[in-house]
Amino acid sequence: GVAYSSFDGSWGVLAGGRILQLGPPREVYLRPSSPAVARALGSPPMNEFEVERHDERWCARDGTALCSAAPGGPMRALLGVRAEHVAPEGGAVAAVLEVVEDVGPHRILVARFAGTRIHLLAPRNFAAQPGQTIRPRIAAERVVLWAR
Repeated sequence: GVAYSSFDGSWGVLAGGRILQLGPPREVYLRPSSPAVARALGSPPMNEFEVERHDERWCARDGTALCSAAPGGPMRALLGVRAEHVAPEGGAVAAVLEVVEDVGPHRILVARFAGTRIHLLAPRNFAAQPGQTIRPRIAAERVVLWAR
C-alpha cells in the first residue's frame, strides 16, 4: 500500500491502483478500514491478533485474554492495536522482551506475547532489556476489529 495526501488534508491509502481508505489522517491511522490499510501506515507496524470472543473478552488463538470486548459484534475477528496503545505494565499475562530499541524520547519494545511478536512503545526511562518479563496491557478502547 501507498499513502498519499490530498490538497484538502485528507489521506488516502492505495493498493493495486485502488483507494482502500480516504479520510482525515488521524482517523485513517487510528481506525484503518482493513488490515492492508493498517499495515501501510505506522512504524512500528500495527500489532495483529486472531481473536475469539469468550465471556466478554477477546482471546488470542493460544487462549490469552487480551482485553475486554464490547457487547455485540463478531465472535471471531482480527484485532489490531498500535504499539502506542499497548502499555508494558499492568496486564495479567507475562511476555518476554526480545528487542529494546531507543528511538528519540521512546523505546520500541518487541516482545513474545499471546503466541506472537508484538511491538510496544515505552518512555525512554522505562527500564528494559532483552529476556526481561513484562506484562503488556492493551487499551481496549483503542483496538480495531475486522470481522473474520
